[in-house]
Parts: sequence; structure tokens; C-alpha cells
Amino acid sequence: MPESTGETTGPDELPHVESTLHSGLLRARKVELKSGLVLGGIEEELTTVSFGSTSDAADPTRRRYVLQGELGRGGMGVVYKVLDTDLHRTLAMKVALHARASTTPSTDGDPDALERFLEEAQVTGQLDHPGIVPLHELGIDANGRVYFTMRMVRGRNLAEVFELARRGEEGWTEERVLIALVRACEAIAYAHAKGVVHRDLKPANVMTGRFGEVYVMDWGLAKVRGRSTGRRSASESTQSVIYSRRASGDAGDPLQTSHGTIFGTPAYMSPEQARGDVDQLDARSDVYSLGAMLYHYLTGSPPYSHPGAKVSAHTLLQWVLEGPPKPVRKLAPHAAPELAAICEKAMTRDREGRYPDAQAFAEDVRAHLAGRPVSALRHGALARTVRWCQKNRLAAGLLLAVTAGATYGLVRLTSLGSKLVQDTALESAKMKAQILQDVNSFYSSAVAGRVDRQHVQVTHDYAQQAGAIPIPATFLTDLGEKISAHTGGVKVRQYSDLPFTFRAPWALDDFEKEALVQLRHDASQPYYRFEDVGGKPVLRYAIGRKMEATCVDCHNHHPASPKTDWKEGDVRGVLEITRPLEDDVARMERGLRGTMLVVAAIVGGLMLVSVVGILRRSKASPSG
Repeated sequence: MPESTGETTGPDELPHVESTLHSGLLRARKVELKSGLVLGGIEEELTTVSFGSTSDAADPTRRRYVLQGELGRGGMGVVYKVLDTDLHRTLAMKVALHARASTTPSTDGDPDALERFLEEAQVTGQLDHPGIVPLHELGIDANGRVYFTMRMVRGRNLAEVFELARRGEEGWTEERVLIALVRACEAIAYAHAKGVVHRDLKPANVMTGRFGEVYVMDWGLAKVRGRSTGRRSASESTQSVIYSRRASGDAGDPLQTSHGTIFGTPAYMSPEQARGDVDQLDARSDVYSLGAMLYHYLTGSPPYSHPGAKVSAHTLLQWVLEGPPKPVRKLAPHAAPELAAICEKAMTRDREGRYPDAQAFAEDVRAHLAGRPVSALRHGALARTVRWCQKNRLAAGLLLAVTAGATYGLVRLTSLGSKLVQDTALESAKMKAQILQDVNSFYSSAVAGRVDRQHVQVTHDYAQQAGAIPIPATFLTDLGEKISAHTGGVKVRQYSDLPFTFRAPWALDDFEKEALVQLRHDASQPYYRFEDVGGKPVLRYAIGRKMEATCVDCHNHHPASPKTDWKEGDVRGVLEITRPLEDDVARMERGLRGTMLVVAAIVGGLMLVSVVGILRRSKASPSG
């Protein structure tokens, strides 16, 4: 290690790193290097640096890194934006801060802090994952200041993203936020697979780039499983109060990483980490922190924190030890139940009840994004359907429209089928009644009205007298009975409330009474009703039996007639056709079943195509 020159440097002075590349090239070959190359316009415009001048050649100690500003600082180091003059690229340089009482970088400081700084560099350098910022160089300058350089990430951290999403700015939506969280989970899962626990996950330590990149930052408190924690272990496991040795920042800020006896950020810290149980820290401790980050997004503030309220880290730590934070749904009633359940499962105080690892946590978030049930929340069929519809509004709207259209079509088709059955039955009954009426009129005028009654008797009991013929009413009654016996259940009968006294008494039912009243009021229209008789659908169709001229004299002078003032055209009775509809309904239902099968096949096919498309899209989605 080079010896210290003893120079006193300010906090904003970079480590003096000699650029040996250009001086070596100049000595080996007398070449002139032009200004740096800028790719694709992505990098910020770089100041042109001319190499090859005699002054440069004569200055073997020319600085390799040029300060361009400070990006931030914390308890372990300060991060600068620098220009690498060798490769003409902008980098981030983190310089260790480990002095006892100032921010001046020095090797004469806390060996534990230096150890943590070096371990951060080593851990970060060995975690080769797209979601972890690559480390370029670890070094120490002539003044003993330790530093490392890494890729310069341009973008916003998740704390800023959460606020943007809540305000609907810069295109940030809940879906984009959750996708970013899933990608952070993937990086953490990779670290867990390598035996590394982050121990300081929080929104400020997750950066999102301008092109969808997501990086988990600041591995300074990472714990490597199976590796001794050295001098830190005793104090971590025995102390329960934070004694902060931060180099800067508000000592009462609960969102800052605390260094001393307990490591991490209280607002996002698991209970076992808050107790200092180092041996209990594993992947599930990071899962708790991921849940706390989701809690922050859903509620608008970190767990246990209140916007605008200043709470000391010590007080916040006590709250973490005492019990869970307020439920998500109490602070954010409109938060999705699935996300609230994921958050609560990840933040379960008993680590055995949490997700076993970051991948399981991410999988539930992916399931929510894809509209699938999440393991943290039990869903009934109705709730799953509602959830799916909410997630896939276009597909749900299409299926709803198709289903509603198909349902309306089937209902309409059923209605049309029923009407068709009724219309067919009415037409059939009308035709039969008209035929019987015509036959009876023909018989009355052409047969019974023209016979020589001196030689041929016209009587109701014609069957008992040789050579006699029936009166028209009896003829129609007997003809109706013959038709009823041979027409598959169709019944024909006539009745009256003023029958001849020789006829057997007939107790009229409600329909028959109503038919007589209605037809005497208006005989020009039939009276009918569709009803169930004996549990089977039938049509009862009635027309008025008008008094014909050939029958008036007989009815007014017959000794068995109860009325003697009949006139032509009076309705003396009713002719009723009772037509069963069971066979017609059965045929209609068979036709409808066939139609329903066709429609169901079409709707089912559309649903299947939609579901397959949604599944393919969810698999191809970045969240999955």
C-alpha cells in the first residue's frame, strides 16, 4: 500500500489516481490521441480532453478521474460523478468515509468501516447480474483513500418512482412500478443464491434507468452466509439500541441507514434484524424489506412512518420490535386486496410465515399482474372471476358482449320458439273448429233441414230408432268424439249453459263459463287460453255456436228446450277444441338444444382463444 503523503484533503477532493495509460502510450509510440468517442448520444456531452501535448507527456501524474459533481453521501461513503479520462466515460466513484469525527477521508479511522467498505466492493464485484451495477475498479490512492468505480446509473430511485406513480407522472403506472419491483426481486434472488443477504433494501437503494433498467444498489451492509462477521458480530447480537455513527444526515431520520450496533434502515427492517439477531438473518429478512417497500408504495409512506412527522430512528426501532405496522387496507382502502395480502405475508413477524425467498414473493406479484390468483390470498370462484375481469377489461368486455348477445339470442329464440308453437297450435285449432262448423252447418241445412220429417225422424237418440238421423247438435257432438279418438289427444266437444233437458248435466269450469260470456258478447273472435291440464301444456280454443235459421223453430218449440225465444244468430253454446302441446314443445326444445350447443361452442371457442392469448401475453410480459 502506498504511503500517505500527509496532505490534508477536503471532502470534495477526489483520490489522486495516476493515468498511466496515456503516458505509457506516449512513451511507447509518439502518437497523438484525439478526443473521446461518444456512443449513440446516450452519454452526456464530454469535455474534449487532448492527449499528446508535451505538457501531458511531461506530467506522468496526470489525474485519470475528473470530478463532475457529487451524487450523494451516506454513513459509509460519498459518491461522486467522475469522468474517466482513459476511456472517456462517465462513472460513479464511491470513496470510503471512515474518520472518527469528520467527513475527511482518511485511513486513520474505523477499521470496521473500512472492512465494510471493502466487503461492499468485493460483494458487488462478484454479483454478476443485470440488476446489480457492475464494479469497474477498486483502489487506494497515495493518501490512503479507498475507492471503487462503477457504472453511472441515470434515472430515479423507487422512492421517487412511487411518488411519480401516485401522481400519474412521467408514464409511471402501478403496473410499471410492480414490474420494477419484480426485477429488483430477481436481482435479490440471484444474490441469495450466491449466499448474500442485502440487509438494507429500501426504495432509495433501487434505481430505475431511462430504458427500463432496474438496479439494486448499496451492498455495503450485505451479509455473506458462512463468512465470519469478525469484530461486528458481538456488538450486533448483543445490543438493542442504535448508536449511529453516520458521517452526515439527520440523526432522527428513520429512513437513513444506521451504523453501529444494528445495521439497516429501521423503517424497512425485519424484527429479527431490529433485535440484532445476526444468526437469524437470511433471505426471509430481505423478503420482509421487499414487503416494506411494497407497503411504502401502497400507503404512500414507509411502515411505521407518517408523512410530515419526525420520528427518531430509536423510536422507530422500538415500534418495529413492539408489533406490526398499521394494515395496508386501513391506510389505503383502495389498494388491491391481492397486493395488500402479498405485503402482509412478506412482512409477517414470524419469518416462517413469510415467503421463503424473493422468487416466491416475485411470483405472487407476477400472478397479480397477470390476473391470476395469488398464494397470499384465497379466492373464491366469483372473486377470481371479478379479478380476472378487472385485469383484462378488453377481453372481459368482449366475452361479456358475446355472452350477453348469445344469452339474449337464446332467450329471444326461446321466446320465438314458444310463440311459434302457440301460433301453430292456434292455426291448427282454428282450422279444425272451422271445418267442424262448416260440416255442422252443411249437415243442418242440407240434410237435417231438407228431410221429410213425416217419414224421417230427426232426434237426439237416433241410434235407438231405425231410419232416424241426429239433430245437428248431436251430430256435431258425435263427430267431435270420433275426431278426438283418432287425432292424437285432440278433444272436441260442445257445451252450453242452456242445454236440452234430456242431455246429461254438465258442470262448467271457469274457462267454459268465461268462454260463454265472452262469445255472447263478441262471437266474431275466438276465445282461447294456453294452460296446463294434468301437468301438460294444452291450448283450449273456443268459438260461439250461433243459432241458424233452420234450428230456431226446433229450439223454440221443442219440449226439452229451456229457452223458447231464440233468434237467428244468438250464441246458443260453445264449440271447444283442446289441443295438447307436449309434442310441439318437445320438438322446439330439441331444436333449441341443438342451437344452444352451436352457440356454446362458438362462445367457448372465443373464450378459449382469449384465455390462450392472455396466457401467452402474460408469459411474454416483462413482469413474468
